Amino acid sequence: MSCNKENCTCPNTECIRHGKCCECINNHMQNGITVYCMKDNDSSYWDNLKK
Repeated sequence: MSCNKENCTCPNTECIRHGKCCECINNHMQNGITVYCMKDNDSSYWDNLKK
């Protein structure tokens, strides 16, 4: 888990999911929000997951 915390690029360090990649990604997907570390990626990625 420490490798996630050390490499987490999210500026919200107070978040309970900071450095917990799986929890963070799942939470963002459920809420339809792009994860900070993936914002530069193609947005169609999220659209394809929801189909």
